Amino acid sequence: MFPLFDSQEKRVSEGFLFVLNEVLKKTENTEITLALNNKSELMPLSLLANIKKDYGDRVTIIKNIKYKQRYSLYASNDLTVWGAMNEGLALVGLNSLCMGTPVIAWDIDPQAEYLHDDINAVLVPCDIDENWFGVPTVLPDWNVFASRLLGLLQSPSMLAKLRDNSSFDLANRKQDFNVGWRSLWRY
Repeated sequence: MFPLFDSQEKRVSEGFLFVLNEVLKKTENTEITLALNNKSELMPLSLLANIKKDYGDRVTIIKNIKYKQRYSLYASNDLTVWGAMNEGLALVGLNSLCMGTPVIAWDIDPQAEYLHDDINAVLVPCDIDENWFGVPTVLPDWNVFASRLLGLLQSPSMLAKLRDNSSFDLANRKQDFNVGWRSLWRY
């Protein structure tokens, strides 16, 4: 699953479409779900339409995704591919792990604090710059990202290991998360 429902433009670039195209071109059994919200202006939709046209039923594009629909998408996919080049709260990765789905993402904070390479995620090395506010921004090498993703997709045992680690004790983790979340709002 490629989550593109980002509300902030330019956290994902057109290079992400290069990754998508490489995956579809070099793997035969991969199906991709692209999730977009109603504010997705991250990349030209015409490029997405061309990819859909080229790969047909292997690509599902879900537009105007509602927040609650995201959870079932995470749970129903084998992997969340998250190419955000900067991140404040890293909710995509957290939501994915909460649904038992491993993640591939850039190796930057804050997601590198809970995504652990070769345990519940694949973290792609990258160069980093910081904006004026100190927020790290990836200087993306989409070829490296595509290579790491293809390597993972071509290793069913590694993907299964990540999936097992991500879903280990999931029911208890969800309960603990709910208890912790509710305690934040008690006075």
